[in-house]
Amino acid sequence: SWGIKDSFTAAGLYLSDLGAGAQTDATERRAASKYYGGSSSYSRSVMNRAACIQTFIDAGTMSASCQDLIF
Repeated sequence: SWGIKDSFTAAGLYLSDLGAGAQTDATERRAASKYYGGSSSYSRSVMNRAACIQTFIDAGTMSASCQDLIF
């Protein structure tokens, strides 16, 4: 059966195939844009959320603007 873990794995593999595996801001942004049909506004949104989540992982806190963005 198909589950949420399968969905996350598939999305990760697809984004990697689109170039995100290089793990640079530019390649991740380009892969996110391709994932959603070329939308640069979508890729900006994805990268902003990713930055908020990474800051939370690194610092253990999240700004009010990130909380509004994530939640």
